[in-house]
Amino acid sequence: MFLVSPDFLNSDFIHENELPPLLKAAEQEGLAIAWVLLSHCLYETSKIVEYQAAHDVAHPLDSLSPSEQNKVLAEICRKIQEAVLGK
Repeated sequence: MFLVSPDFLNSDFIHENELPPLLKAAEQEGLAIAWVLLSHCLYETSKIVEYQAAHDVAHPLDSLSPSEQNKVLAEICRKIQEAVLGK
């Protein structure tokens, strides 16, 4: 699960160290990758756009009220549970 924000996209460490092995595993081994849009940013210009967002990216988390954020996070947690438990 990637938490995508302007800082995420601007991080050399993430692009040089964290993303390459995970994206390689996704391509070669079928690793499931999902991501959460924390803030408005140019995610469309990154490789992350090729993978499934865990929520509606029209509404980044920081644009939602605290209650709405909790609702989205609970929905994301349910999706993770379903993926892990196979339910």
